[in-house]
Parts: sequence; C-alpha cells; structure tokens
Amino acid sequence: MLPLTDHELCATVRAGQRWARERDIPDPVAWADLAHAADVTAAVIQRRSAGELAPARSHSLPLPKGVGGELRGMTVPDPFDDVVFRALVGRAAQAIDESLGDEVASYRLTEAGPGWQVRDYRYATGLRMSELTEAIAAPEFCGLGTLDVRQYYPSIDVTALGEQLVAVGADADVAAAIASYLRSWHELWGVKGVPVGPEASGLLGNLFLVPVDQALRDAGVRFGRYTDDYRLWLDDPDSWPMARDTVIGAVTALGLEVNPKKTRHLRTAHGVVRILSNPDIGELKDMLTADPAGAMAAVLDAFDAEVAQPKPDPTRLRWLLKVLLNRRSDHALTALQGRPELMQADPRLWANYLKVMYAARKLDVDWLLEQATAEPTPETAAVAYHLMGVVSDLRVGREQGRQLRTFATDPDKRWMPVRCAAAEAWGWSADWNVGAATEAALNLGDAQQRRALALTLRRTESGRKVDAALTKLHTTVPECRPAVAWIRSGAHLAAA
Repeated sequence: MLPLTDHELCATVRAGQRWARERDIPDPVAWADLAHAADVTAAVIQRRSAGELAPARSHSLPLPKGVGGELRGMTVPDPFDDVVFRALVGRAAQAIDESLGDEVASYRLTEAGPGWQVRDYRYATGLRMSELTEAIAAPEFCGLGTLDVRQYYPSIDVTALGEQLVAVGADADVAAAIASYLRSWHELWGVKGVPVGPEASGLLGNLFLVPVDQALRDAGVRFGRYTDDYRLWLDDPDSWPMARDTVIGAVTALGLEVNPKKTRHLRTAHGVVRILSNPDIGELKDMLTADPAGAMAAVLDAFDAEVAQPKPDPTRLRWLLKVLLNRRSDHALTALQGRPELMQADPRLWANYLKVMYAARKLDVDWLLEQATAEPTPETAAVAYHLMGVVSDLRVGREQGRQLRTFATDPDKRWMPVRCAAAEAWGWSADWNVGAATEAALNLGDAQQRRALALTLRRTESGRKVDAALTKLHTTVPECRPAVAWIRSGAHLAAA
C-alpha cells in the first residue's frame, strides 16, 4: 500500500469525525477515541500496513429504502480501515472535485488536503430543490427526465476507476493505491466495486460518471446530478429520447446499467411537482407558520393516511415524523406498535423519535426491548442497530442487561454492527461489569467488537480494577489503544 504519513492519518481522523457521527450507521462515539489519540491511531494503522497486525474484517448491514422496499447493502468497515481509505482518496480529492462541473451537487469539497471536507448533504439537497423550483417556473420549460444507475457503487469497475483518476490528474501511484485497496476489500470480504457507506466513496462515485456528464454536454443537454441520480432539463418537448439515449449509451460504455424503474419522462411542471416535490408538504410547511394548531391537525391526518398505506412513501413519512418529533407528539406511537415495520422507512429518525418519547415517559420499554433484541432479519437489522442506541438511554436492569450481553457476545448472531451496538447498550445496564467487558474484549476475535466492548469501560469511574483492565487491553489488543488512551485521559467525560 502507498505509505501514508502520520500527519495525513491524524488530519484524516479528525476531519472524518462529523461523518462518523452523521452517517446512516454512525460510530458509537463518532471516532472521539481515534481523534483524541490520533497519534496512537496512526501507529496502529502503520503496524497493520507493515503486516505486524492482522487486517480487520469489513462488515455489512442492509439498510431498507422504505417499508418492504429495496435493501441497500451498507459497508461498515473497521474505523482504522475507513481512515486509511479516506486518507488515500484525500490525495486525489482536489483533482476529482476540479473534474466536476457545476451540475454535480453531491460531495463537493469545501476543503482539500489530508483534512478534506465536503459540503453538508442538506446544503446539496437544498441546491437541488432550488434548481427544480427555478427550472419549472422558467417560460422555456419543456419537461424533465430522471435516470439513475442500477446498483451503482457495487457495479463500478475498479480498474476503470483507477484509469479515470489518472485521467483527471491524480497521481498514478495514488490511483493505483486506491484501486488496490478496493480490490483487497473485494478479495478479503466480498465488497464489490466501491463500498457504500464511507464518505470517501462519494468522491469516487462522483468521478466515475464524469464521462456521462461530458456526453450530455456534448449533446447539448442541460442536467443536474446528485451522485448517480440525473435530472435532464429538456429544451424541446421531443428531445427526451435523445437525452435518455445519451445517458444510456454513456452509462453502458462504463459497464453500468440504467435503472428502468427510475427512468421517467415528466412532461409538465405539474407532473414534476407532483412526483418530485410533494406539494402538499409545502402547503403544510406554510400552515405550520401561519396556523400552527390547524396545521398540526392536518399533519396528524396526513400521518394517519400515510401509515395506512401498504407501502408508505418514505419521504412523506419522514417529513411528517419530523414534525411530530419536533413537537414531542406521541401520536406516532400507536401506529408504530401496530406496525413496527414502519421503522424501515428511516431507522435513525424513528430511533430519535423513540428517545424523545422515552424522555417524556410515554414509551413502552418492554415493547422496545422486544423489538431491539429480536433476531434481526435483513429488513430489520438496521432498525435493531438504531434501537440499541435507544436502549442505551434506558439504563436497563440486570436481567435485561444479561440479554444484551448475550446478544453482544454470541458468535452465531448475524450482523456484527448490531452486536457492537448491543455491547454499547449493555454497557449502560446494571449487568455490566469491568471484568466481563474486559474478558469479552480480550477473547473475541473481531476488531470492531473488541473496540465496542473496550469503549464500555468509559461507563465507570476510574479505579484500581479499571486501571488494571485498561492496562491489559493496551498490552493485548493494539486496536483498543486509542480507546484506552481516551478513557484514561478523562476526555470521554466531556464527550458523554
């Protein structure tokens, strides 16, 4: 692997903290231990690169796109590997960003170099909505076409990606190192193409479709793009077939396939608004300002109508739930207890809602524990992951804590990220103790699991027993050293 300097690694881990906190499968402490002991983190990575430590396993977690909908396979790499990937891509980040036109809204740099940062996704989403509003209001509006790529990230050809990196000005050695790193994840852990999950993947995803962007420009088609999601602004009612075929041809040349389910021709401004912007939500937003009481009654009616659908619209359900969450309304609890699958629409948002309901003493704790500790399926694994975060707030008793410990340490349980989240929840329970946590962290073989268990030691005040456990972990489990340093410093108390 291309050597990375300690400076690059330290800057990278600090820059990646926001993403570690906000990602769909967030790190339990948002890399606080790695950033606090960045030099120790760098030392662990350098030892792995030198072959002194075994490579960590990369895990996955399926994230549902809606109730009963398609599952997106999220890669959950060991955080040390995520840092390396981010640092490698960071060496090419500026070349990638400079190769993109203004049409691309996602993952745009605000800062280059080892501590690279991108614009917040909310900002990019706002840009797209502004673009949509302006375009359909223009007198020359003649329709809109939408397309995206089927299974985009896993379908990216890594060799072709490396060639594109060089073509846009990235150093050849850097391009080779990025491609080699991606191949190693495929060979070791079966991760295809570019992993879905790490923020660095967003930059590579933007780059790979640059030839499609150029084909559209050459054809005179105006467009906007959010990663692989294209909007084609038509200047002639009859130009859709040409614009569509331009994308299909350029995408096919890259070894990719356009998703026919997402290929649509919206001929009128009314159709664009109806399909892409949920106009009634806009009306409710205005009502919430002008008539809050009347708006809330309308929101409750709209929520009830949405959850009564066999497959509720994820965007609408998400917005309605945010309103209920912001107003601390328990209206959604009855629907959720009758249809727990509603959490598949946005597991993280529902978990935040349940935390608010618990704080308001409106949550059935037994029901929550039953949902969190049920045997996870592909559809419910991400839900279970986020529900474990809610359980962490409960400070459950000894019997329930034993159930969480069993879940966290059972080698036969699927979905390692869920087991790590269960370890975090167990750490808050009355069953947790220093000896059991240390023994599990020493004896279990997975690096992510060991770190999750070691991090539970921050739950208790320092003392002779804790100090001895931290010493043992520092000596025996190098991957736990940043966590040990963080806990010993007491900095974790400020972060809690």
